[in-house]
Amino acid sequence: MKTKTLLKFLGGYVSIIIVFSIIFSYHSKDFYHSTVKYEHETSDIHEDIKVSVENSIKNNYKKYYGDKEIFLDDNKRWQFNINQLSIYNLDYKENKLSFDVMIYITDLNSRRANIENKNEHIYDLNLKLFKLVEDGSSEGYEEGKETIFVTKFNVALKNETTGRINYKKIFRVKNFPNNNAEIEIPEKLTKKIEIYRNSINGFPEDLNGNYFRMLYLSMVTITTLGYGDIVPLTNLTRFLVALEAVLGIIILGLFVNSIFTGAENRKEEEKSKNIISK
Repeated sequence: MKTKTLLKFLGGYVSIIIVFSIIFSYHSKDFYHSTVKYEHETSDIHEDIKVSVENSIKNNYKKYYGDKEIFLDDNKRWQFNINQLSIYNLDYKENKLSFDVMIYITDLNSRRANIENKNEHIYDLNLKLFKLVEDGSSEGYEEGKETIFVTKFNVALKNETTGRINYKKIFRVKNFPNNNAEIEIPEKLTKKIEIYRNSINGFPEDLNGNYFRMLYLSMVTITTLGYGDIVPLTNLTRFLVALEAVLGIIILGLFVNSIFTGAENRKEEEKSKNIISK
């Protein structure tokens, strides 16, 4: 009897958790997640975007210039190689994507001077840092079945440079030749950026693992733990959360009551047996 009661209780309890987790998943846009920005899934998509943006910059460059190195000044002093570019500190704030760019450029004046002096170090690499910040405008065109977005960025230098170096030459898009700093971003990458933006703002409905977040919410709600890291924002979701909490209390109460009732019934049965045996 005791085992049967326990199985009924567990079955009902688990069923409610699963049903409400599915309902919560359906309304996941109506929940705010305060800690999702610290999750591994958010870190993974952040890293994925960083690599994808870096690859997009390199692909844009190669479409425009091919694999050749270019000069970033009119005097042909500062030479740039696209394969030595990397990005870091990628972030999304105030509805804008921003990241720092690290490049190495060769000072050919130093190279020439060192060659004349027969120095073993025939060239110097100069580290240049600057930040690209999306200016909020973009254009798009169709390429096959995919939409390509050309997003414009503003360049902000982070350190002093020697000579007139035009960093914008690195960011040229073949289909949009102009003097702006632009990056050609595929639609898939645009969607990833949108998912990342929503996630760090507390709305990870399209981020990997969303159902398990809702399952976790259902579990902490039915047990009335209520950590507060996931918060309902609409009257409907507040009602659903409250309903599950009440159902959890009722089922737990019924389970405890059945245990005590069963214990009392067993005592009465034992008394009856003792009386009959006497």
